Amino acid sequence: MKKIFSAITFVLSCVLIFVISYYPQWPTDYRNAELLGYVFWWLVTMFILSLFSFILETKKYKIWLSITLLFSILSVCWAYRIGDGSGSLISFDGEMTTWLLIGLYSIISIIYFIIQFFKKRKKTI
Repeated sequence: MKKIFSAITFVLSCVLIFVISYYPQWPTDYRNAELLGYVFWWLVTMFILSLFSFILETKKYKIWLSITLLFSILSVCWAYRIGDGSGSLISFDGEMTTWLLIGLYSIISIIYFIIQFFKKRKKTI
């Protein structure tokens, strides 16, 4: 299951790279192009984090995967809803929101992987 998820995220990332680079006029709406960008960055992040998740047991991996999918979908929806920002003094647009949430989730996931690695190591010793 772990390898399948890694492969799926890698293939979807490659497909989005192909679509964005070879068909730059395809998403004629700017908002749709931004949405593809948000999804692309989440797929790349999930692929990289899924490589670290090989140290998890199957049950903990399924929990991490379900939380990851839920958080990424909510993040993309929230970033799409924000759009270009509010125009205030400190304006968060969709891209900045996506990067902030990806960074936060990546740090939390890596800390979780480290804790699980040491717990697993302690059990075997």
